[in-house]
Amino acid sequence: MLKELKRKKIAANKTTVYRQLESLLKAGAVTEVRIGDRAKQYELVDSTGHHHHLVCLRCKKVEDIDFPEELERQEKNIWKNKKFKVLQHNLEFFGLCRNCQKKK
Repeated sequence: MLKELKRKKIAANKTTVYRQLESLLKAGAVTEVRIGDRAKQYELVDSTGHHHHLVCLRCKKVEDIDFPEELERQEKNIWKNKKFKVLQHNLEFFGLCRNCQKKK
């Protein structure tokens, strides 16, 4: 986030940025995301709800993907078969995006 602000030539105090992120997390306006072995990232919480990610291993582009009905059904099966209550999950698919597949 600080790199992005610097790139846009916006001066920001690191402590202030993290304090504001913490406030946004507590308010439910953003969510913390870790994709693979990357550092923490933050996403705005929007009306589309929980989603998953497609991650390009070459260009590092991250794209959102959504299929809530299928995963909700799987979580019910987990409860039914294993008596395990799923509280949250993360799902990422790693591969090559369309543009990187065209490059040699």
